[in-house]
Amino acid sequence: MVSGVVARRIACLCCALWVVCAFASCSRGEGDNNTDNASTNNETTPMGFRLVESTPADNASSVPPSAELRLVFSDEIDPASLQAATSINPSISGAARLDDSDAKVLLFKPEGKFTPNTPYKFTVSTELANTDGEQLAEEVSVRFSTAAGEVADATGTYEAGDDIVRVSTGGDPGARTFTMTTTADLRDNDPPEKMISFDEQAGQPFTLSGSAVFDGLFAMSVEEARQNSVSSISDGAFNNGQGVPCECFETGAKWNYVWTRDTAYAVDLGLAILDPTRARNSLEFKLSDRKSGGGIQIIQDTGTGGSWPVSSDRVVWAIGAWELLKYLHGSEREAFRDLAYEAMVNTIAQDRAVVYSPEDGLYRGEQSFLDWREQSYPSWTAQDTVHIAMSRTLSTNVGHHAILTVASKLAMEKGEMAAAAEYSEWASQLSAAIDREFFLEDAGAYSAILTTELDPSPTHKFDLLGNSLLVLNDAAGDDSRRREIVSNYPRVPYGPPVLWPQQPLIPIYHNRGIWPFVTAYDLLAAREVDQAAVFDHDLSSLIRGAALNLSNMENFEFTALVPWYDDGEYSGPVVNSRRQLWSVAGYFGAIVKGVFGMEATQEGVRFMPYVTSDIHAEWFAQAPEGVASLERISWRGKQFTVKLELPEQPAAPGSGAYEVTGVTLNGQAVEPSDFWREEDLAESNEVVVSLGGAAAADDFNLVEDLSDFRALWSPRDPNLTEAVLDGDRVRLTFDGSGEEGVTFNILRDGEQVASGVTGTSWEDTDVSASTRAHCYAIEAVFTSSGNRSHHSRPLCVWGENFERVREISVYGFEQVEGGAWSTMHGRAHYQDWGMPSHELAVAYLRPDFDGVHYLQLVYGNGAGGFTTGITSAVKELVIERVSDGQEVARTYAVMPQLADWARWGESSLARVELESSQTYRVRIVDGINMSYFSHFIPYTGGLGGGEGTYNMVNLHALRVLASEGASSGRQVNDRGLTGDEDLGKYSDAEQMAPGAASQPWSLYGVAYDDEALYLSLASDAFEDPYKPLMIYLEPVGSNPPSPSASQGLTYSDQTPTLPFTARYAVSLRRLSDDGSGEGPYNGIWRNEGGEWVRQQRLEQGKQWWISSDQHTLSVRIPREALGAPEGLRFVAHVVNAAVGSEWKETLPAGHTPWEGGGQYFAVDLTQGVALDSWPVNP
Repeated sequence: MVSGVVARRIACLCCALWVVCAFASCSRGEGDNNTDNASTNNETTPMGFRLVESTPADNASSVPPSAELRLVFSDEIDPASLQAATSINPSISGAARLDDSDAKVLLFKPEGKFTPNTPYKFTVSTELANTDGEQLAEEVSVRFSTAAGEVADATGTYEAGDDIVRVSTGGDPGARTFTMTTTADLRDNDPPEKMISFDEQAGQPFTLSGSAVFDGLFAMSVEEARQNSVSSISDGAFNNGQGVPCECFETGAKWNYVWTRDTAYAVDLGLAILDPTRARNSLEFKLSDRKSGGGIQIIQDTGTGGSWPVSSDRVVWAIGAWELLKYLHGSEREAFRDLAYEAMVNTIAQDRAVVYSPEDGLYRGEQSFLDWREQSYPSWTAQDTVHIAMSRTLSTNVGHHAILTVASKLAMEKGEMAAAAEYSEWASQLSAAIDREFFLEDAGAYSAILTTELDPSPTHKFDLLGNSLLVLNDAAGDDSRRREIVSNYPRVPYGPPVLWPQQPLIPIYHNRGIWPFVTAYDLLAAREVDQAAVFDHDLSSLIRGAALNLSNMENFEFTALVPWYDDGEYSGPVVNSRRQLWSVAGYFGAIVKGVFGMEATQEGVRFMPYVTSDIHAEWFAQAPEGVASLERISWRGKQFTVKLELPEQPAAPGSGAYEVTGVTLNGQAVEPSDFWREEDLAESNEVVVSLGGAAAADDFNLVEDLSDFRALWSPRDPNLTEAVLDGDRVRLTFDGSGEEGVTFNILRDGEQVASGVTGTSWEDTDVSASTRAHCYAIEAVFTSSGNRSHHSRPLCVWGENFERVREISVYGFEQVEGGAWSTMHGRAHYQDWGMPSHELAVAYLRPDFDGVHYLQLVYGNGAGGFTTGITSAVKELVIERVSDGQEVARTYAVMPQLADWARWGESSLARVELESSQTYRVRIVDGINMSYFSHFIPYTGGLGGGEGTYNMVNLHALRVLASEGASSGRQVNDRGLTGDEDLGKYSDAEQMAPGAASQPWSLYGVAYDDEALYLSLASDAFEDPYKPLMIYLEPVGSNPPSPSASQGLTYSDQTPTLPFTARYAVSLRRLSDDGSGEGPYNGIWRNEGGEWVRQQRLEQGKQWWISSDQHTLSVRIPREALGAPEGLRFVAHVVNAAVGSEWKETLPAGHTPWEGGGQYFAVDLTQGVALDSWPVNP
């Protein structure tokens, strides 16, 4: 830890500036003798024709003698009433007139100047009328006193090394013109003359600090917010780049659209104060109904892997909405509250279903704002973004905590107490989970990322935004811990990088970046926990970045705080924009909420300034008469002038924030900690805050030596190349990706089990492979700095022979609705599948283990690239117990975009509890993604726009991964079937000659075990590729009902009559797939109410085989596919389809499908009886 006082390279030359008490509205008359003319509590502002605002405000002081009075009324003024209604005392030559461009504005300027150092009272009587003849509701007066002389134009300089910023300003405060120049290199050489000039606008906030630089930079933030205020927004991915009407804030000079997180954070940082109506419009633009109607939710913008739910930080919208509600009032607030609450309720419900993990109590999804994959995630996730979807991140979980907290408060406000209690409880549970899962005791900090499902351990990676939001939203930890994490976060001389440590071999953007809006959040968090040295450090960073670049830039390189840093292929920041919206709001908020201490709740407002000795010395030392002020700042229509009465001399350098020793509101002493409600306030208010002594500031974690990259960077991500179960131990092999000066830590199942490993192999002797699958990851550690890498891709030990992994290919899927069989892209799948009505199913799944399983889909999704889009495929998995139809689990599989349909990936892991004694049906039905929302109808940047939805995906297999639990002990066996010489694999007792044999050598082999029914038939029928073997089965219990005849499958116009009600049919022919487009014919069929539906297909070489001489066909029929019955009724035959010889190879021999069905087998599968002893009925 080092001193928190960072050496500043700043010099400021300022002239004294005049101070105006308030540029705010005044609607009081002379009805009382209160000399400050302020309203007392509970007074009602007159309505009708009235004064709205005056410049200077009532009771303003130090007004320049050359000033012009400006009074704004509610209606256009009748010019005939003007002269008789106006007077000034003491009298001075001059006449009132109307503003040429606005007839609501009354102007008065003396023929010469006002007398210096003189009090004046300008009065407008009730004779003033509007153009409808309505007279002024009551007489009003504006009192002001002039300065001793004219205010000279001010200049100032800001020096940063060899670079100098010069600021000059002239004109009346609140209407000044600022001109700024810089010698620093500018990004894109913009502006080429390295100079900007702008005017303060009427009605907008401004500061009077005595520093032209300080006032100019604040004015620049207000001006850039004005420049970002637009009537139309555009983005190349929407409406083919054409404008979309919106009275909104655009996101920056290079970013001309509205994005959810950018807007939410910008509104929270300051735009709610600056322009609440435009802030509301911007936030509402990111709400959307579904294309099918209703269900309004918060929108997740285009992003990694096709947006939500890979990213789920849309919930931070609630942070901006909650802040905005503090500044809206009346019907506008109520309307926005109700809309926001509805959107939050629906968003919470969807996220709770899809991205919430009840096992650890956290929400999944990419980091908020840090959304450029390899910039902050392990390098191996860049094109395997499903792991980002499965990650748990600090910033996003703080966002989910925020939306739950806000929803609870709004529910309470609306009287929905049950919902309020539920959301509050969920927020409390999430807070505890954040503490439990993210906090690293050894680092005194919260981890940024838990990388993926199979490696749930927290990384030693840190995220400044997550840190700051946690503090400001009270999302976890106690006061001591929150103070600790602010102090412990590593900072460098020019500011706090947004992540720590930096990623090696990655270009500058988030990585190696300082982002002003995050710095502003850090500043506000430091203020929250009274870390004055951090506050000073952050403010210096914001000022330096804004001043040198003549704009509030998007980002900077972290060691030099420059908008471009040349480092070969790693140069950057890769993208950088001027007047970036959240940077603009961050600077504004740092001054208004940070320094001047504006704090609002849903009920009131107060000002609790946070002025340190360094701020006093560097920026307020020349404040006129020792008073720094913030003027024309508004809350719910009430305007304020905030005056900070500073100590005569700055406290010792490096001291903390000055104590607030007293506060007056409109001349009346008030408790500094009190919030003022609307009824406590006049239209125009003066707040005077007296500041006293300052305590010493605490130290913070400043990394000053930037010469050793190991102190700033993490090691390269290691590779875990092998994890092998060898008896009672697991052998790991790994490498450090060529990194030197590192040791390795070993993680197993989310816990560190070894540290300081120096080799590239390691053995785990403490394993329990019989009861669980162990998953391992590696992290590298620099021995010199202790900085750690990301974790390697995890590897799991799924048994010695991968017996804990079971893959059910698409052959095993029931095509309930939608799609067409395809073998394009190298794997079998259903093409054009995934519309809302489409469904696939695995009809029967009997697990081999008891306990925790993961279900995972093998999929293709070429709908978009890895980096953007809205078509991350999301499908719901519904798991039902076959025995009673009971739903036992409902979960989701996320399948991010893979950029190419020929690329195959693995979905997110869906955790379920399964029992080996049960058989389950797994239904794969439609989920939801962002293409389902109306917001994306104009989306033209990829698939998913327009009126329809796009949730298409190619599914190849379902994997069942037994994570925990003991084996059922059932043995998987295929009897060695290959097609060739298969009958020799059956005993004599398991062989039987058929009836209606086509050849004397025709012969069946039939057997069963706990897992399957096996059948082979030798017949010349298979010389014809289209003659099928048909097997019909009826599952029965110990006391089966009497059989009744039924019809079998029709094939070649032949429909057999069966001697029992067959539930299943197995169809097999030599040529399963004839290329007709129907896909493989061979499969298992199920009788549903008299209609035969294909339950699954059978895959050659795995479930059925044909001999090389084309005479023997064999099949393995899983008993689970038949419902794992205790007994079966059974017949088989070949459909010969020749006139007079329609059926061949009947089994049993007395089976007569051409006339009533004849005989059948009735076999008890619990007895282990061979075929020749199977009972024949009748």
